[in-house]
This record gives sequence, structure tokens and C-alpha cells, in this order.
Amino acid sequence: MKTLKKIAYYSIFTNDKASKVINVCVYFLLAIGILFTTSAAMNSKTTIFTTLSHFSKQFVVIFVGVLIYHLASNMYSVERLSKTKFIMMVVEFILLMAAYVYCYINGPINGNYSWIDLKIIGIPYSVQPSEFSKVVMILLIASFFSDKRFKDQHWFDVVKWPLLTFIVYTCIIAFLQKDLGTAMILVLITLLTLLIPKCDKIRGFQWIASLTLIFIGFAYWFLLTQPQGQEILMKISPTFAARFSAVTNPDYHNDATREIFYSLLGISRGKLLGVGLGNSVQKFGYLVSSDADYIFAVIVEETGLFGIGLVFIPYIVLIGTLLSKARRVEKDTGRVILMGTVFYLFVHFMFNVGGVSGLIPLTGVPLLLISRGGSALISILFLLGLCQGVIANDKKLARKR
Repeated sequence: MKTLKKIAYYSIFTNDKASKVINVCVYFLLAIGILFTTSAAMNSKTTIFTTLSHFSKQFVVIFVGVLIYHLASNMYSVERLSKTKFIMMVVEFILLMAAYVYCYINGPINGNYSWIDLKIIGIPYSVQPSEFSKVVMILLIASFFSDKRFKDQHWFDVVKWPLLTFIVYTCIIAFLQKDLGTAMILVLITLLTLLIPKCDKIRGFQWIASLTLIFIGFAYWFLLTQPQGQEILMKISPTFAARFSAVTNPDYHNDATREIFYSLLGISRGKLLGVGLGNSVQKFGYLVSSDADYIFAVIVEETGLFGIGLVFIPYIVLIGTLLSKARRVEKDTGRVILMGTVFYLFVHFMFNVGGVSGLIPLTGVPLLLISRGGSALISILFLLGLCQGVIANDKKLARKR
């Protein structure tokens, strides 16, 4: 009888105190995602079988992600997070190194050493562990810097584990896995999340984080707009230099500008109502990752300005709801998780939509909850599930008072 009650308690339908607005936004974006990723995967060589296969693979990922979303919502607690933080750190480190070793032995995937192809065990999916590092850093900041046990300890004892973890993860992703885009996003999300806790022991690090963010913004502006910036980029990487120059000169004049040229061409074809669902031209080999990094271009091409609203409105509502809940949550741990999730969503949205539309250099990041893929989708659904758990717990505390 106790076992049945436990199963019922952890049922995916039990958390009635979670935000219904967040649920609606999440499910709406997932529906938009599976619809347009299936459309983007359809080309001249597509058959009914391959279309159903693509739909089924993405549906399985979404189904698993939704289960994780609701499970995280029901099982969240500050105590459980505190007990598992060291396990998360170690497991993520092992996964990052496993991805590097796998790609070192079998060759890089998509130019990076950051993937594990599960076909070796008969599963038709790939995993990118570096996506999970963003989640781990948000949770470490929430757990370590919101824990009252560290009140009387030396500042180094408070920051040593999160700081060491951040440095190790960033170095592995940037230098071993050669995935500078993911490393940069990890740095931004971590620095932004670090500004949220009210822990006195990390005030100095919060000032450093603020100054670093200002420096990154200035460096980005300098490299993007100044001739000297292009010279510096050419010395670092001709590919990066070409991506930055493509923002001001998006004509198709080399391989680095090819994708942005066809992305902008597809967006311009969309006009008011688009060319119709399934009628995108750019997905026919012009955009290599039309169902992943460039899904936004396909959506706008097929549905026009209406499609922009389909993406922007639920994102704005979702982020706005999380911000509103973060202002009301009493516990610092919950506030950090909510704000970290906001930063995770916003940074990905900014870099994906900004890159695809030619406003900022391309970095090859997915549009969360919409793009094809498993690692990023499961990561954000897990975090959003924890956010629902934070919201539900806060409501319970309010009722008790």
C-alpha cells in the first residue's frame, strides 16, 4: 500500500501547484518544434517512411523529456539538491571526458569532440554532455551559495568547488572538445546566474562577474565593428573572422557566409504569411542544419511574420512568468534556479535567433524546446521541471503560513 501511495505521489499528474502558464508554454513550444522539425527534414529524397521515422525519433525524445520535466517538478527539494550536488559534478565530468575520448578514437562529430554516438549500443541517438554542464553550474550556484551552513566559513571554502568545476568544465569544452560556442554560452549563463545569490562570501566574485560581462560585451562590440577587431580575429581563427564579417556583409562569398546568406534568403521569402507549411526551399540542402540550428529560418519562411509570433509570444510569456515567480519566491535557492533558467533560455534564444537573422555572429546553438536534438531539450525540460517544483514548494510554504 505504501509503495502504491509513493508511485501515486510521484505521478506526473500530481503537482497541481505548478504554474499552468509555464505548462502551456512548454507544451506549445514542443508542439511547434516537432511540427517544424519534421517539415524541415522533408526534402526531395524523403519518403513517408523517413518522415515517420524522423517524427518518431523526435517524439521519443520529447516524451522522455516531458517525463523528466514532471518528475523533476514533483521530486524537487532543497535537501535533495544539496545531497546530490557532488554526484552531479563528478558524473558530468566523467561524461565530458567520455565524449572527448569517444570522438578522439572515432573522429570528431560536426567538427567537435563533444558527442557520444549511442549507436555503439544500438540506440539511434547522440548525446552532447556539454549541454548538461549548464544545468550543473546553475544548480551548483543555487546549492552552494544559498546554503546557510557556509555562513561562518572562509570565502575560499564557499567558492572552491563551484569555481573549480566551472574552470574544469570550461577548459574541457573549449580546449579539448574544441566547442567554443558552447563554452562561451556556459560562461555567460554561469556569470549571469552568479549575480543572483545574496551570499556575502561571494560579493567580490559577483563584482568580478559583472566586470567580466561588461568586458565581454565591449570585446564583442569591438570585434564586430572595428577594423582592428577583424585583424585580431584573423590571427585567432579565419573562420571566426568570416562569421563576424558576415554580420555586416552577409553576401555569399565563402563557406563561412553560405549558411547565413541562405538563412536570410529564407526569412525574406516568408513575408507576411509565409510560403506554406512544408514548402520551404532552403531546407533542400541550402541550410545544413535546417531542423536544428536553423529551424527559426524555416519557420519564418513557411509561416512568415505569423511564425515569428508563434515563437516569440510563448517565449516572452514563459520568461516573463519565470521572472515574476522569481521575484516572489522567498528561498534564495529557488530564486537562483528560476533566474538561471531564465538566463539559459534567453542566452540560447538571443544567440540562435540573432545568429540566424544576421544580427550577431553565428555560434551554432539550438533554439530550446523547438530545435531537433535530445541533450539540449532534456536539459532545459529538467530545469523547467525544477522551476515548477520551486514554484509548487513556495505555494505550499505560503499556505502553511
